Amino acid sequence: MNKLFLIMFALFTLTCAFQCKKDEDTNLNELSGNTATIKWQDCATFTDHNTTICIKEANEYRCPCLIDCIWEGAIDVTMNVQMPGVDKNITLTTNSSPVNLNFSDTIGTKIIRFVKTNIQSCEDYGKYEKYEFTVEVTNL
Repeated sequence: MNKLFLIMFALFTLTCAFQCKKDEDTNLNELSGNTATIKWQDCATFTDHNTTICIKEANEYRCPCLIDCIWEGAIDVTMNVQMPGVDKNITLTTNSSPVNLNFSDTIGTKIIRFVKTNIQSCEDYGKYEKYEFTVEVTNL
C-alpha cells in the first residue's frame, strides 16, 4: 500500500512540475522583426535583435473614456530589457503634446520605443491585465 501511495505521489509531482513549466513558457513569445504587441506582464523575444522585453508595470494618466479633457494624457510603462550583457528596467511613456515625454530609450546599439497601448473598451480603463502594449526594437 505504501509503494502504491509513493508511486501515485511521484506521478502527481511530475505532472504538476510539467504543468507549471508549461504555464511558465506560455508568456514568452518569440518573433522576428521589429515590432511586437505584448500582453500585461508577458514577454517577447525579438530574435532578429537578440533582445527580450517584458512588461512589468504601468501607470495610467490618460484622459478616461467619455470625458472631455484638454490633454489626452499619457500612460507610463515599465519594461525589463534583456540582451547580451544587459538586464535593465526602463520606463517609457506615450509621446503626446503638450510635453515631449520619453517614449524611447537607447540601450547599447538598440532603440526601444513604446509605440502604443491597446485598450479594448472604456470599461477596461486602468485594468492593466486587459491591456496590450506595442513595442518596437530597432538598430541605431
